[in-house]
Amino acid sequence: DGREAFATRERFPDVDRLVVGWPDEVAEEIGLGPGDSVAVLSHDVKFDEPAIVEALRRGCRYVGAVGSRKTQAERRTRLLAAGVSRSELGRLHGPIGLDLGGRAPAETALAILAEIVASRHGGSGTPMHEHAMAASDSDEAEIDAEERLGAEAGGDTAGDEEPPGDRDHSREPKPAGATRGS
Repeated sequence: DGREAFATRERFPDVDRLVVGWPDEVAEEIGLGPGDSVAVLSHDVKFDEPAIVEALRRGCRYVGAVGSRKTQAERRTRLLAAGVSRSELGRLHGPIGLDLGGRAPAETALAILAEIVASRHGGSGTPMHEHAMAASDSDEAEIDAEERLGAEAGGDTAGDEEPPGDRDHSREPKPAGATRGS
């Protein structure tokens, strides 16, 4: 925050470092760059837009800002008029956050962080059980294909499951120092 009255140790006692200044002016001091994610949360054009421009120009991996779709459209118009390229603007996320359904401040913060993590690691933001179901469907299709191939080759693979205790353990990892056959 560029306003010393709001950026005080009393308000933020647990921070390691408190930097007072306009976002575009302190970017160099804090080392803002490609490895960083920036979420702009102030709802104030005079703070938000310089921070967004600086984060985009410095190639930050994630740049997002809160605000309604209408606010986002108006912001994009102003940023283009201020000289931000369409390519840079294409990297701006907004409204930010995954739709987790919560509305409380902590829930909104979690939704924003979830989007940043998903963006950083190429995640989709879909529930894990949906991924497990897709993998399960893929595994079932693979098993069906193997059974069809076995039947076409004259073999019946149905019932080929190994009874418990009859597994071939030769392909399983051995403890450190162990050799096959021990």
